[in-house]
Amino acid sequence: MRKRAVSGRKLKYIATPIRVPYTSPMKTSENIPGNLAAEIGRHIPFETLEQEVFLNMLRTSEYVSANLGNCFKEFGVTQPQYNVLKILEIARENKASIKKIGERLVTREPDVTRLVDRLEKAGLVQRRRCSSDRRVIYVKLQEGGKRILEQLGPVLMQEQKKLMRHMGPDKLSALNRLLFELRHPEIG
Repeated sequence: MRKRAVSGRKLKYIATPIRVPYTSPMKTSENIPGNLAAEIGRHIPFETLEQEVFLNMLRTSEYVSANLGNCFKEFGVTQPQYNVLKILEIARENKASIKKIGERLVTREPDVTRLVDRLEKAGLVQRRRCSSDRRVIYVKLQEGGKRILEQLGPVLMQEQKKLMRHMGPDKLSALNRLLFELRHPEIG
């Protein structure tokens, strides 16, 4: 890490350029930038290392979402809808309450009910009220949802491996641990 003064202001963090090979459908090997600043055409340093890491995570999230988004689109579901189907697949009796689904989603969805509405309309899930507590609504995976999971699952696995194949198990394990620690500072 090196620092440099910028027009009389206090020292700013500047990332040391690191050549990291990665796959991108829009870049050739000659055009791979050395760091985030170069990739986004930023000519002044980031305010802090934390700012650069934050922006790098956002950029990476968009990159991964864009690459995997085509898989979901091909099967007529969104990533959150697929996530609901996966939650139901591993739930006891392939069913869960809407509240439990909301708690288990990988990404936060403000309106889980509407998400379930779309899945039910497509015939992928079925909704039923709890007989002992009418406030509770259960969602059950249907055959159409199971078919989507059987067909889309292997495609997603292949795409995920393709996106990360250049990193190897040690780097992936380290990245996985660091991302978990970021969400849980009490363990770091």
